[in-house]
Amino acid sequence: MKAESIVSKTEVRRAKLHVMIDQLTQLCKDASHPDDLRELLDDVMAFHDKTLEMQLQLEAALTGEERDQEAKHWVALSERTQIARREARARIRQMEGSLSDCSASSNDLGHHSNSKTSVKERLPELKMPVFSGE
Repeated sequence: MKAESIVSKTEVRRAKLHVMIDQLTQLCKDASHPDDLRELLDDVMAFHDKTLEMQLQLEAALTGEERDQEAKHWVALSERTQIARREARARIRQMEGSLSDCSASSNDLGHHSNSKTSVKERLPELKMPVFSGE
């Protein structure tokens, strides 16, 4: 009975992980900001780790062919997770690069819309008058 309960819970978690990976893959195509993608990626990886814990419990409760079959399912899902993770990280880097390109081109236009760029500008150096002391 306990093994059946673990099997059921693990299957549900694996199905949810598949859905989360699908969402991550879709967000890689649709995301407008890297933080959105990074947040979902963190959630997927945390859920993957918790599912791994349950998977290990399941494999410990099973024997022989059943355990081998469950291990094969996990390996395939884990590989899919890693592929999605690499794609998401590449997309985040790409998005961050294009964001910095946009800010660099706006600086080239001479616009000083944020306070950080105007702080970087130096004021002319003031010289105090010098008296001879007489």
